[in-house]
Amino acid sequence: MKFADASRVKQGWYLLARSRRLRRHQVRAAEVGPRRLVLYRDGAGRAHVAADRCPHLGSDLALGKVTAEGLCCPFHGWCWDAEGACAVAPGQASPPQRRLRQYATEERWGFLWAWLGTEPAFPLPDIAAETTATPRRFALPPQRVKAHADVVFANLFDVAHFAPSHGIELSSTALDEDAPWRLTHRFTGRLPRRQPLSAVGLAGQDLDATATQYGGGIVHVRVRRPLPYTILFTLRPDGTGSRAQTTLFLERRRDAPRAAALLWSIAADDLEIMETIDWTGAYAAGDEVLARYARFVEALPAW
Repeated sequence: MKFADASRVKQGWYLLARSRRLRRHQVRAAEVGPRRLVLYRDGAGRAHVAADRCPHLGSDLALGKVTAEGLCCPFHGWCWDAEGACAVAPGQASPPQRRLRQYATEERWGFLWAWLGTEPAFPLPDIAAETTATPRRFALPPQRVKAHADVVFANLFDVAHFAPSHGIELSSTALDEDAPWRLTHRFTGRLPRRQPLSAVGLAGQDLDATATQYGGGIVHVRVRRPLPYTILFTLRPDGTGSRAQTTLFLERRRDAPRAAALLWSIAADDLEIMETIDWTGAYAAGDEVLARYARFVEALPAW
C-alpha cells in the first residue's frame, strides 16, 4: 500500500457519526474513502454498521427501513438481522443462505465507531488509561480537511517541520512500534513566544508529549507538559480529503483555553500547508522518524 493512497483505506477503528444523530429505526449512509456503508439503529437502541448493498440484487440499503426483523431492503423486502443473516425473504420458500456484511461497532464519548476490516485486531483505545483523574471531555466542531489522513497524521511524526512551521525546536526521545497496529512517538521541546501561547501563559514553556497511532483512524496525543491532557484525533478518508474530529480530555476544566491554544500551536496552524502537499517520499537527513512512520502506514492491512 502506498502512503496517502486515496484508493485504499487502512483497517482500524473509524468514527462514523455522532451517536445522537442516529435515532431509533433510522438509516444513514456514510462514505469512507471510495466505499460506502449504512448505519442504522434498531428498536432496542443498538447501533449497527453494514455494507450498503443488499446481497440479493444490490439495491441501496440506505433507502431501506428498520423493522423487528432487521434492516429491510426497499426493493424486494428482504430483511437482514444484526448478525447479517437473511431473516425474511418474501416470495421465497425459506430465507436464502446469504449474508449482509456487518462490522463491529462501539459507541463511546458520544460517537459511533466501527472497525473497518475483518474481526477487530484490538479494542477501541481508551483514554482513561492515559489520565490520572476522571477527564472532562470537550468535542471540538468537526472539520473537513482537504488533505489525506496519512499526511495529516504524519504531522506528529515529522520532527523536522516543527521549527520552521511552528517555531518549536523539537527532539524525538522515543519511537516504539507494535507492528502492524501501533506506533508511538515521544517528543520534547520548548514552546515559542507566539501571541496565542503568550495570551494563556504558555509561551516559552517546556513541551513533552507522546503521539500514538492505532491502526488507520486514530491518534492519541498525551501531553505531559506544559499541562496534562489528552488529544484524540480521528480522521476518516472522504474522497480527496478527510473528515476530522478532535476531542480534548482535560483533567481540569479550567485548562480548556490553554489546551486549545497548545493544540493549535503544535498541530493545526500549518493546516493550509498540509492541504497543498503533493507527497514525494523523498526523505532527507532529519526525516528518520517520518520515514519510519510512512513505513508503518504502508504496512497496515487494507480494508
